[in-house]
Amino acid sequence: MNSDATRQITFKDITLAWEIVGSDWLKARYERLDLSYVELTAQERDEAVLKVLDTLDGPLVEVGPHRNQDWERGWGENLSLYTEGDSDGAIIPRYFNKIALIRWMQQWIKPVNPKMEYEILGLLLDWLFELHLKNQNFFYEFGCGTGHNLLRAREQFKDLELCGLDWAKSSQELISKIAFDTQDKKLSARHFDYFNPDNSILLETGSAVFTIASLEQTGEKFVEFIDYLISNKPSIVVHVEPIGEMLDPNNLLDNLSVRYFQKRGYLKGLRDHLEALRDAGRIEIIQEQRSLVGSFYIDGYSIIAWRPI
Repeated sequence: MNSDATRQITFKDITLAWEIVGSDWLKARYERLDLSYVELTAQERDEAVLKVLDTLDGPLVEVGPHRNQDWERGWGENLSLYTEGDSDGAIIPRYFNKIALIRWMQQWIKPVNPKMEYEILGLLLDWLFELHLKNQNFFYEFGCGTGHNLLRAREQFKDLELCGLDWAKSSQELISKIAFDTQDKKLSARHFDYFNPDNSILLETGSAVFTIASLEQTGEKFVEFIDYLISNKPSIVVHVEPIGEMLDPNNLLDNLSVRYFQKRGYLKGLRDHLEALRDAGRIEIIQEQRSLVGSFYIDGYSIIAWRPI
């Protein structure tokens, strides 16, 4: 089908997809966005499938500790942009908006707004922050990169203590500059390596922990980090990550997404590990669902929230 008519992801579509009522505050956030799009023709969909298959047949960089310098360089580019005066562009990771198609409800769509993936993910985080941060005193984001998610949380929670942790020192430099320039004395940054958790970093009582498309970089080597979190007893832990176990292998786009996870070595086994911890009485799982939002290659924003017992 070829439909050049512009369609719109409505607020009702959002609430149905995420199985929520949706507050007035979230609706006001939604109304700031342009979530219009055009559907793909059959030929365009075939071309997209072939593009993914060609990519899967070729070489892809696998995740792991060896990529530390890649991220150091990547966040360093954002730091340079910020230093040069591009305060808005500097906080958006450069991996967003590279391909014109994104995923919504297990289909590809062509956004009218080139920033649509970033903005609809932001709306998802607005909802999750509203749901999980309102009774917390501290918010820690591990794998925080530029700190853009911390700054989004600040828009909603003016007095929350925010701390971003990342293995790249350029991340800490950027967040520290932003905190200084905005005079935000409750925004800080620390060095942290998922592969070698620093147990001397203690989380404050009454804290929430988020990982957002960052724990994916650990592959199967996330167990020490989960143990670190359990020992620190945060009030809530929320993962927004590519979780292959939550996708449908009988759906074409989901299947391609899982193949891409496997080719890159993305996060594997997290849900099964958390469910085993739950069955052992060590944690309680609070939330487990898909967002049905994704990039061209992956449906990468599934949600698991839990807390230690």
